[in-house]
Amino acid sequence: MALTTTDARSPLGTSIVYQSDATTAGDDGLFGSGASTLYQVSIDNSANSSGAPCYVKLYNGTAAYGNDPVMVLLCNGAAKKTYTFVEGIAFSGALGLRCVTAPATSSVADPASDVKVYLVGG
Repeated sequence: MALTTTDARSPLGTSIVYQSDATTAGDDGLFGSGASTLYQVSIDNSANSSGAPCYVKLYNGTAAYGNDPVMVLLCNGAAKKTYTFVEGIAFSGALGLRCVTAPATSSVADPASDVKVYLVGG
C-alpha cells in the first residue's frame, strides 16, 4: 500500500491524496490531523472483475472496523467512478479511509486486486 500527498493549486482544495492500494487496513489523517473539506473522490476498481465491487468508506476520524463511516462510495468491478461534491463535505476530525468488498460497517474483506483512490480537498 502506498499513500502519496501532493500540494494542489486549486480552488477546490489544497491537497491531492493518492492511495495506490486501498485496503481494509485503512489510512488516517489524509489531509492532516484536523478538520478538512473533501471535494472529490475518484475510485479506480478496474483491476477487479466485473462481479467484484468495492466500497470506499470515509471516516470522521479513525478508519477502524467498529466505527461508522460518514459515507460509503460504491465502485463496480472493472470500472472507475468519480464523485464530486461541489460545496465540499466537511469533516471535523482527521479524514480516514478504508476499502472493502461489502457495504456493511463490519466488513473486513480486502478487494482481490489493487483499488486506486484519489481525493481532492484540504
